[in-house]
Amino acid sequence: AIAREGRSAGSDPKKAWSVMNEMANRSKRSPKIDRLTDSNGATIHDESAICNEMNHYFSRIIEDLTSHLDPGLPPPWPDRGIAASFFLSPTTPREVFDVVSGLESRKTPGCDGITNLTLKRIAFNIVDVLSALINKSFDAGVFPRVLKTALVVPVFKKGDRKLPANYRPISLVSSISKLIEKLMHSRMSAFLDRHSFFSDAQYGFRSRVGCEDALAGFLSELYESQNAPPSRSR
Repeated sequence: AIAREGRSAGSDPKKAWSVMNEMANRSKRSPKIDRLTDSNGATIHDESAICNEMNHYFSRIIEDLTSHLDPGLPPPWPDRGIAASFFLSPTTPREVFDVVSGLESRKTPGCDGITNLTLKRIAFNIVDVLSALINKSFDAGVFPRVLKTALVVPVFKKGDRKLPANYRPISLVSSISKLIEKLMHSRMSAFLDRHSFFSDAQYGFRSRVGCEDALAGFLSELYESQNAPPSRSR
């Protein structure tokens, strides 16, 4: 059965990893954290104390990283400014519906408990209200504070499960927050692409560009270098 599933995965890496995890008997769901070693070396069992210790550890990591940043550094690409003005075009019920339809159904919800699947099922009935509220946010230039709250979940990496350093945090945000982010991203990326802001050598985090393009460019330069006639020294 597993071999059949492996063949059905084909070139889909997500399905392939799912099959391999099943073969290795690796559960997708991490066991509950019932004990943790705090910053003083003591073992704690209380659920609230474990949450507070994880929160303290993850917050301290951010503070340590930002403390090493030099505030006097110049901004990147100082010569790549754009003289044109950016107009934040309003969204429409149709666009909101299309973006909601493209959300992944199985994603875990944020603090509000609204899953992407639930949003999809009721999208037709609420897109008019949603688009009006999102346009008000665009006009005011204010992102709703309640949508900035994320549910931070510690995910075990490897090693001793009692050590906070062996966990990485993932943030579960609201489905509505994801929706607004996608609408804003499409407008900003289209503006920057239109004005050739991105370097041609940037292959990550750009639409219609990926690792295959970077590999193709590298191989092209490699072949050209190999086939070029040798330079004659005088």
